[in-house]
Amino acid sequence: FPEAGQAGSLPPFMLMKALAELSKPCIAAVRGACIGVANTLLLHFDFVYADHSATFQMPFVSLGLSPEGAASLLLAQRAGYHQAAEILFTAKKYDANIALRAGILNQIVDNPYQYATVQARHLASLPIASLKAVKKLMKHNLDQILKCIDDEAEIVMQRAQSAEMIEAVSALIQKRKPDFFPFNVSSTSI
Repeated sequence: FPEAGQAGSLPPFMLMKALAELSKPCIAAVRGACIGVANTLLLHFDFVYADHSATFQMPFVSLGLSPEGAASLLLAQRAGYHQAAEILFTAKKYDANIALRAGILNQIVDNPYQYATVQARHLASLPIASLKAVKKLMKHNLDQILKCIDDEAEIVMQRAQSAEMIEAVSALIQKRKPDFFPFNVSSTSI
């Protein structure tokens, strides 16, 4: 595990920061399951298309972890506090319709890969300098996003060593429901 203040320099967090800093438009297409970090990465794309088969989940809390990649910031900005809280706190799976309402998706389409390709070709026909200028203007809070990625990375690394995380992994291996009650009772801080 990295020293305090260094978690943001680990490869997964560097990937998220690189994606956040990308100056050109980014497009993603989703079919099937999009869970955990894959779901978080979508928050950094400019265009996200999915079909009705897509399912999403941010299971961090159910694993004794916390969100990463500025998910706490970006999801709350897009979905509003209450919907973000429901997605992040409950750690439940949700469908493409909820992802669309939460601002994670641009659109639900029959063939997201084909639709994303058409959109990419259209963007490629436009002046790249203009696209980059508009994206830079829209991401005026990039420093805040990068700081949030670093802050969340620190908490994720702390939580990765927690008793709750160990219980969640043990329960998964033993094919049983995790029992967080002993940790919840011993935790007196609010």
